[in-house]
Amino acid sequence: MKKIETIEDMDKYGKKIIEMGAQNAIVSYGKKGSMFFSKDGHSYISEEIHVNEVVNSVACRDAMISGFIGTLARTSDTLEAYKVAVAAATATAEVLDLPTREEIEKIIPKVVINQFS
Repeated sequence: MKKIETIEDMDKYGKKIIEMGAQNAIVSYGKKGSMFFSKDGHSYISEEIHVNEVVNSVACRDAMISGFIGTLARTSDTLEAYKVAVAAATATAEVLDLPTREEIEKIIPKVVINQFS
């Protein structure tokens, strides 16, 4: 088993997931951010969002997946879906239960996505 330790490793293996047939892939590295890989061969990285206080990390990745799939189904825009996914995961970290739509929408403007490769 290969231990993924760097962003370059995440880029390499995220792209491998796409090569294996996935349409899209998100690799989360916790509060430090995540990377998104698209079928067009590009990868994107989210900058760390500073939160007030992390009170719940249990459902963050689930929220990320839900935010991505829900937005993609509505808009067909993968980068917008990734942005909402990051916001949903971040909002989830700030509450004990699940965040409201308003709590997620407050974070969306704070999400910064950069093309990685």
